[in-house]
Amino acid sequence: MQTQQDLSNFIGRQTEIKIFKQWLANTASDAPTILYLYDALEPQEKKGGAGKTWLLRYYAMIAKRQDPGAIVVHIDFFDAASRDGVIIAERIVETLKSTFPQWDTTNFAETLKEYQETTSPEIQENTEQRMALAKALSLDLKKLDDHFAQTKTFLLVMFDTTELIEKTPSIGVLNFSQRFPDHYQFKYIKFVIASRNKIDWSQPNWLEREKEVREIPIQPFNQSEMVEYLLKESIYNPETQQEELEALYDRTEGRPILVGLVADVLNNHVTSVEKLAAVIPSQFESHLVSQIQQLENPVNWVILFMAHVYHRFNDKILQRILAQSGLKEAIQNISYQELMQRVPALSFVRTSAPGDNLVLHDEMRKLVNIYCWDRQDPERRMRKDISQCVIEYIKEEQENGQQLTEQERQAYTIELLFHTLFLDPAKGVKRFETYFVNALQLSRRPFARTLLQETLLFWNDMDEMQQNDLQLHEAQLLRVEENPTVALTIFQQFEEDTNAAWFQLHEAQIYWEKGQCYILQSKFSKAIESMQRSLDLERAAGNENQVGIILNKLGFVYRNQGQFDKAQSYYEQALDLYAKLSDQGEYANMINNLSNIYRLRGITQQALRSCKIGLNIRKSLFQAGKSGEYPIALSQSTMGLIYLDNGHFVWAGQRFQEAYEIHLRLGRKRELAQLYNRFAQIAMAKREYEEAESLLRRAEEASIETNIEAYTNSLNKQGRLCMLQKRWSEAIPLFEKASSKAREVHDDYQQTENLVDLAHALYRTNSSEAGEKILQEARNIAEQWNYYDLLGQAEEFLGDIKYDAHEFKAAFTHYQRFCRYMAIRSAVEYNKALSFIIDKLYEIPKEESVAIINDFIAYWAQENMEEKYPELEDTLRDISKAKFLEPLIDTNSLPLLDI
Repeated sequence: MQTQQDLSNFIGRQTEIKIFKQWLANTASDAPTILYLYDALEPQEKKGGAGKTWLLRYYAMIAKRQDPGAIVVHIDFFDAASRDGVIIAERIVETLKSTFPQWDTTNFAETLKEYQETTSPEIQENTEQRMALAKALSLDLKKLDDHFAQTKTFLLVMFDTTELIEKTPSIGVLNFSQRFPDHYQFKYIKFVIASRNKIDWSQPNWLEREKEVREIPIQPFNQSEMVEYLLKESIYNPETQQEELEALYDRTEGRPILVGLVADVLNNHVTSVEKLAAVIPSQFESHLVSQIQQLENPVNWVILFMAHVYHRFNDKILQRILAQSGLKEAIQNISYQELMQRVPALSFVRTSAPGDNLVLHDEMRKLVNIYCWDRQDPERRMRKDISQCVIEYIKEEQENGQQLTEQERQAYTIELLFHTLFLDPAKGVKRFETYFVNALQLSRRPFARTLLQETLLFWNDMDEMQQNDLQLHEAQLLRVEENPTVALTIFQQFEEDTNAAWFQLHEAQIYWEKGQCYILQSKFSKAIESMQRSLDLERAAGNENQVGIILNKLGFVYRNQGQFDKAQSYYEQALDLYAKLSDQGEYANMINNLSNIYRLRGITQQALRSCKIGLNIRKSLFQAGKSGEYPIALSQSTMGLIYLDNGHFVWAGQRFQEAYEIHLRLGRKRELAQLYNRFAQIAMAKREYEEAESLLRRAEEASIETNIEAYTNSLNKQGRLCMLQKRWSEAIPLFEKASSKAREVHDDYQQTENLVDLAHALYRTNSSEAGEKILQEARNIAEQWNYYDLLGQAEEFLGDIKYDAHEFKAAFTHYQRFCRYMAIRSAVEYNKALSFIIDKLYEIPKEESVAIINDFIAYWAQENMEEKYPELEDTLRDISKAKFLEPLIDTNSLPLLDI
């Protein structure tokens, strides 16, 4: 591994350089914007140290030569503080600002200040503020468009050590709804990514992005390149025998990290090529790395110190170690300034900002710990002394650093955690949990992920219970990161194979977390099963606060399933509990939830009464300073929905407007996007189609980066608007896009909803074969998760198509199933369906009515629906009689009498 000043002696990589130059010069609109480097060697233990960092630096030099106006930003994820999209954005802005001092970054600077000053999780955590940051940065970057367009230059962002974030690349973006790498809606940007591993194309971040990426496997040096390196970088004797060269290449395998170390030990007269070539191949790596201890004192000790200190090494840390560890007598006296000249000359040492900090290459650090420290310090006494010194250094820096930035605070926290874990894993895990919970409460997901990564380094030092605790936290974080599929695999492992005592202790939490994961996937029946088990356990334990939370969530799940009676029961139980606990805020929440249930069940007056009670409680709490204004907006939105369902568009609009103004004041962009969809619903109901289309596009624009659910909903409503106007072909791409987005985030319900609508549009454009295929996929998901409303909608549109073709018998075969599904869904939906059936029956020819009605009644009995819904048969028989009566006199044609 060479340092930056060695680029003049760059070796080999001609193919990789040629690809880079071609990629850089390609300005076609469909050209890949990402160049991805990865280690070609397959064994995991041999990955790393392939020369990717060296190549990245050389790429930067080429970019500057090829285009002097190019701006290059380096981000190395080895630096734990860099594993955050906010920090990455800051560094990009700082680099651009140094090039364009007059660039106006007011939007980003002001929003960043607000973000950094936020400590309360109530301000929509920090997720919305990150969205605001992304929007602000995008606006500021647009001010540079003209310069980049006129000069035909670009911004090149290089990411190194990306394997550290590859499982959760979203931590590297500014807005969590974007995918890594984040382009900030700036079209003059390209990326080079270096990682040990290939891209996992099944990972959500990389799905369907093959055309965006050019991959380059990085091979080790070949033998001639190894010799060229040694000639340039060491005192290697060019007359060395060919057999010895072949033996040396066989042992290093051409890995630049080992070839560089060979040069280092040769330069420092530690050994010779002949001796190295004579080492048994299986022992070569161990032997070579251990030669570091033979370097001149104190360089040899400093390398060992750096390997253990890990994150940063500087003069203050060195002096503290020498003063307190008892090693001062063993180490020759030397100034730190002299060390800063000698140590970075080694191939595996990097300088790191801020200040004169040094770090080892991550692969070399691993090797030094294995082959030097573990042998020299098997009981870890020396390293524990060093860790204690580092902890004292960090605490002193924290106390003296009154103006520490959030980035600096997080960096110190991570370093403190690492050394605490090394000294005492049990104490370290407790410290991790404190930091981790706080990070999640403030929605600092990248920081939480970095804390977890750091703690996982000590996995082998933990007992089984601690390992299980850590896995549980990882699953919890995955759920928060909206990666429920992977989280569920961890929970499944707990159920199948884990310590029984530990599982019993955490069983309630595990099933609660599982339930939330299933909700994210819209798998409501499984969510109910998991949450019910958690509820039973929490009740038995007397954890009333958690009981209330679960009751509320169960009400939500049953509501989404259309089982309104059960939803109401759970909400009422929660209401009673919060009354007992005198928790007015949660009591008002339950009343609002109940008002939604009454609305869905068609009990309009009760819905309005409950909603107004909840609204008044929320207003009182707000005026007393015990709550924010956000809950008031929720009540206003609920009341708006009640009015909307009953056709009172003016009143609905007024309530939505009041909610809109509150969300606007609070900057709640997620809710604003949803309200645009609500306003569009009103416009659609009033057949104001142009207004509806405008509102839905605003909803799409507002939600694309802030609210995936609202974004998908806006696309779906745009598609339905097209179908209302019989613009079938225009609806198809909207439903396809919405379905794809829902699939991407594992939202089974919205995916199925859009598949049903897509099938409908395909049938209407005479693409029935494609429509049937899509519809079958939708049915499979809907039947699996009991989405009866969507199954009913599918039967309804199929019936409509047959009805429009005057194939009435076939149409009513579908209408029968439609009516049954809606009866299972809810009484309100059933009554609407029955009203629909009545209208349809009255419009068909008399001679076909009897057979259709008799078939309908027979189907109803066959499905055992007649006992619970007897009014259907009575209604159908009444229609059968009425259709064969003589037409009534048209009273509208009678003359008016003078009275």
